[in-house]
Amino acid sequence: MQVRSLNPNLLWRKLKKEGSSFLDTRDQIKRDWALVLLDDPANSVEYVGEVLRYSDVSAFRKAFKKWTGLQPIKYREKLRGA
Repeated sequence: MQVRSLNPNLLWRKLKKEGSSFLDTRDQIKRDWALVLLDDPANSVEYVGEVLRYSDVSAFRKAFKKWTGLQPIKYREKLRGA
């Protein structure tokens, strides 16, 4: 199987044309993974932040709130109907 690489400048231009950026795409992926990981009560908020490679849990909480409008713990409560 042959793997083709995409020139970083071409990727940047394609994303810009779509009204996006690498950082936007990265954050969307991190948000989606966070939602999946937080759905499992066995995963602590600290663990999710670590898996997503945040420097500390407070940085993850801040990013999560920016994405969803909720703190991770409040998101979990809402999932569980609490």
